[in-house]
Amino acid sequence: MTVYKMVEVVGTSNTTLSDAITSAVHRAGQTLDDLGWFEVKEIRGRIDEGEIAEYQVKVALGFRLHATTEEEEVTSVRNQVRTPTDRATRSREAQLATAAKRGGNRNTGNVDTRGKGGSTNRKTSPTTTRSRRAPRKNVD
Repeated sequence: MTVYKMVEVVGTSNTTLSDAITSAVHRAGQTLDDLGWFEVKEIRGRIDEGEIAEYQVKVALGFRLHATTEEEEVTSVRNQVRTPTDRATRSREAQLATAAKRGGNRNTGNVDTRGKGGSTNRKTSPTTTRSRRAPRKNVD
């Protein structure tokens, strides 16, 4: 997947609009890699003593973003073939890790994974009762 980012710069020239565009693209190319396209957004100018003294052109430039090492690893993992058992195991591991970050007990696996709106991940104890629901059994 290719992702582009856009930036806007203003190029100036004392001679022509084309030179103003060229100066904007050239200057941006000194600090940005993989410039792919440009779009003229605005044209302005400065007048001095009744004559055009300067052309100003606002240019949107698009350049390709490079993948980080972490993004490349994620893409590599996504491209690997996984069995349904692997997915279930990874899903359970991700749920336990999320619960641990939120203060849940990773060892007992008391994680609310039903995905119902408004529910929160919380540990239950034998003395805790829930209204309208039977206590859940730990599955590990």
